[in-house]
Amino acid sequence: MIRYLFLFFICTTGFCSYAQLGGSAAYHYINVPVNARVSGMGGKYVSLSDDDIISFMQNPASLNKDMSGRLSVNYMPYLTGVNATTLAYGLQSGENNLYGIGFTFFDYGKLDEAAPDGTITGTFRVNEYAITGGCSHVIGNYTLGMNLKLAGSHLGPYSSYAIMTDLGGFYQHPEKDWTIGMVFKNIGYAFKRYTPGVNVRMPLEVIIGTSYKLENLPFRLTISAHNLQRPDIVYLDPDKKGKVDLMGNEIKEKKKIGDQIFRHFIFGGEFLLSKNFHIRVAYNPQRRKEMRLEERAGVAGMAIGCNLTVKNIGLAYTRSFYHVSGASNHLTLTTSMDRVFKKRELQN
Repeated sequence: MIRYLFLFFICTTGFCSYAQLGGSAAYHYINVPVNARVSGMGGKYVSLSDDDIISFMQNPASLNKDMSGRLSVNYMPYLTGVNATTLAYGLQSGENNLYGIGFTFFDYGKLDEAAPDGTITGTFRVNEYAITGGCSHVIGNYTLGMNLKLAGSHLGPYSSYAIMTDLGGFYQHPEKDWTIGMVFKNIGYAFKRYTPGVNVRMPLEVIIGTSYKLENLPFRLTISAHNLQRPDIVYLDPDKKGKVDLMGNEIKEKKKIGDQIFRHFIFGGEFLLSKNFHIRVAYNPQRRKEMRLEERAGVAGMAIGCNLTVKNIGLAYTRSFYHVSGASNHLTLTTSMDRVFKKRELQN
């Protein structure tokens, strides 16, 4: 399996040249955090591996035996009436081989269809989805993982399909509660394009993260570095007016190396108040910089959530603040299907 993963990585790294941000790539919905825990950690995390099966969709190498039989149902009423749902389930084969399957669906509802002069001629629907299958293999304190994804996008009469892969690695310290994860996400290509002859670029992303549980405090710190395939992720609006100096000259804002570095990081933390109750907070500097208003920022870029587990059912909620005028809510329900089946067998 290691040989296959290595060969697949070599064959697909050529697609890294398609790495883009913003509106220059398609299928960006794949990177939108639907799960409450992902959102509660700032939108991305690749260095956590426990019984949360949804983690494999962030990093396939996070798959572990505790996820076997776990089912996760996620719902997010997103901004402007968009609704998103994600399902994930974990399986185990043998001692060191783990598998995960997932399905994500975004429904944008009905949109008005108009002629060039603005006359409404009807309506059309927009939806996008992705089917994900993942596997991992444990080698001592290290784990290698791979996801294969079939993504579809339907924009009224236009549609596109793509095949992608995530390649991940994971390290678990043998003694301390310290983990490191790395993943190359969304390597692939579109085998059906919206318009023939027009290239569809993939939202490639390279993420590295680390998580550490403090020894004497019920707190786990997670730091993630995202979009490492592109050093400069700062966007400055060329139409934005700059400050005026004493001579009346306009001074345009310039990029700063410190800002370019800082925007790559996301800081998240989990307060492990008990085995069954956790509180999560996160800060995403890039989101805050891009979504804040000039006169005020509010809590843009922040996220706060909690997780409560009662017997066999876990319920998580996160509110993620994108802008001073709005935020998104994330709901996650998890359970162990193995326990459900065992109870039925005992009852019978």
